[in-house]
Amino acid sequence: AVLSLVLLATDAYARAASLFPVENWFMQLFSVIVLDLLVNLIPGIVRSYLFNMVIEQKYGFNRTTMKTFIFDQIRSNSLELFLSLALAMLLLMGVLVWIAVREPLLHTAFGFTEVNYGFAYILVGCVLGLIQPLTGMIMNARSRAAEYKADAQAVKEGYGPAMITALKKLARENFAHLAPSRLDVLMDYSHPPLTERIAAVEKQLEKQ
Repeated sequence: AVLSLVLLATDAYARAASLFPVENWFMQLFSVIVLDLLVNLIPGIVRSYLFNMVIEQKYGFNRTTMKTFIFDQIRSNSLELFLSLALAMLLLMGVLVWIAVREPLLHTAFGFTEVNYGFAYILVGCVLGLIQPLTGMIMNARSRAAEYKADAQAVKEGYGPAMITALKKLARENFAHLAPSRLDVLMDYSHPPLTERIAAVEKQLEKQ
């Protein structure tokens, strides 16, 4: 939020929008959203660098090289940027739909003499019914990415083998689906399948 205020005070958003002609309103809007998302990733990157590459390395808890750190940051933040941008676009779509349903011509085309907010409510509900699965997929993807990141941090702190044991026990006691389809995971899973979490932990342990 502080960085966003700094950008507002320095007209950085306006300069980003001015890179595109006025008639290309979508790219102007897109450039402002992308700039805001990129800038707000900075605090997280700085915290991660200080914690992993300074504090943990100082006490011998982290053997990650700078090259690996940079690669991990690019990979995780690229996914975060994509998902945040997709969610922002969906929210924008919802706003544009609400503006559109207040247009009298849309209502008269369906037999109303003027704007009818009951009809607008139905239209918005129909559109949101189409958008909701997409927003759910995006939020689930963000949740799965966060879970992988938490697992990776636990491995760095030396809990990798214990995590594998715990995840296997969790899968056994909860009769977890060990091989769900990619479509099921994409649509419904807010956490990665346990087998994939175990595989990710084992892969990270091999790198150490």
